[in-house]
Amino acid sequence: MDSERQTALTGHGVSKRFGKKWAVENVDITVGVGIHGLLGNNGAGKSTLIKILATLIPPSRGSVRFGSLIRPRHDHFIRKQLGYLPQQYGLMEHLTAREYLFYACRMKGGTSHDMDFSPDSWLERVGLQDAAHLRVRRLSGGMKQRLAIAQAFMGRPRLVILDEPTAGLDPDERVRFRNLLQEVGQTAAVLLSTHIVSDVEQVAQSLTIMHLGHVVATGDAEGITARAHGRVYELTLSQAEWESQRAFWMDRHGPTPKGVVANIVQDHGSVRIRLVSDDPPVQAHAVDDVGLEDGYLATTALQARP
Repeated sequence: MDSERQTALTGHGVSKRFGKKWAVENVDITVGVGIHGLLGNNGAGKSTLIKILATLIPPSRGSVRFGSLIRPRHDHFIRKQLGYLPQQYGLMEHLTAREYLFYACRMKGGTSHDMDFSPDSWLERVGLQDAAHLRVRRLSGGMKQRLAIAQAFMGRPRLVILDEPTAGLDPDERVRFRNLLQEVGQTAAVLLSTHIVSDVEQVAQSLTIMHLGHVVATGDAEGITARAHGRVYELTLSQAEWESQRAFWMDRHGPTPKGVVANIVQDHGSVRIRLVSDDPPVQAHAVDDVGLEDGYLATTALQARP
């Protein structure tokens, strides 16, 4: 078996029911070495799927494996190779930033003399070297997020699962995170879950889009973007027209007969509205310059549940 298959995370028919509601249903997903983006709105089922893949909760049905390791039989061995950042996490507030990473190092079976585990090395790599001796409770939200990212990456895990990793990061830190992510993705299977398209647009080699608990699209960024070709429009309203129609357009962020609003820009007394639609207003004109976010909206907001 080659190294790519040995480090592939796969799920087949993965489903999870809470009471009478299926939060995730019949999901197939494969994550090989590199960066795979998991996109979806809040409530799409991403976090539930992430918890199943990260061995935190069992599926109601379906199978999950990492290489030759099978859930739940080999969960202990999967966790030994896993770097995980949940959406909600609890750091040990009484420890310093350095002490926390030393604790994470020991929990992962590493030593501080190994550069892959070195707390000082990782503090520097996430820009927290000047905060090494601060108690975690004194760190800002963004600094805590960077500390949590460091513990997920340390030790060179073969499988990395990240749930909304850029929450609280400023633009400079997002760039630093993307650079680290691309480095880790050279040798690990990385699954990055987010509802922010820009988080994955520049780094993900492949994408899975979830909507209402189902997978509605898979492919690369170019293929997802192509779904919006011929479906993106703009229209310009005068200030008076905007004032009279504001309530209508501000409520067009879900699927409607006229599509979904991608952007609203007020500019010199007029208002430009960007719309992803299969049935645009007659005054709208087609736009050729489409992006991944347009493709994402065309896939989710304009597509009915499978």
